Amino acid sequence: MKKKYHPVLFVAILLTGLSTVLFILKSNDHKECKTEIRNSVKSKGELLTVRSHVCMERFSF
Repeated sequence: MKKKYHPVLFVAILLTGLSTVLFILKSNDHKECKTEIRNSVKSKGELLTVRSHVCMERFSF
């Protein structure tokens, strides 16, 4: 005997997955991110540039 899956269950799983993907794409917009650049001079007079990516987001995926 074959089991028939209810179409409502399929639609619910599909909507949950789609909602999750859209939430991740919408909330990960990098609006609150910035790049900090620090310059320093080494002992031999060489210029050293360090870049760091700083995010202040509530959600980070």
